[in-house]
Amino acid sequence: MADADPPPRQFGLKPKEFARENLPGSPPTPGVHEILEANLARQQEIEAERPMDLQDHRTKRARDYWLVMMTGNLLGIMLWLFLPSYPLISTLLPAGLILFNLVLYWVMFHIMNKY
Repeated sequence: MADADPPPRQFGLKPKEFARENLPGSPPTPGVHEILEANLARQQEIEAERPMDLQDHRTKRARDYWLVMMTGNLLGIMLWLFLPSYPLISTLLPAGLILFNLVLYWVMFHIMNKY
């Protein structure tokens, strides 16, 4: 029994000392409500300094969307009519037109800012 296996080693994390906060002599830290009230007061100061924009800014985005959509679809339909009638062209051109319309809508109304 002299050749018995030694006991397995115990692995673990080293004990860590934590710094004590809010000790009796330290100044109190601001609470969530105080921070939010200070943020709101600062925001109201900034908004009071900025003049209101009362002009009516009409966007030309819808007009540009329809113009680009009609031009792109007309070009695609003309290509479809004037190119030879191969199955690959008859498949890829309508798929390209659908993809063009979806991407154009997404870019114009979801990605671009108002202009």
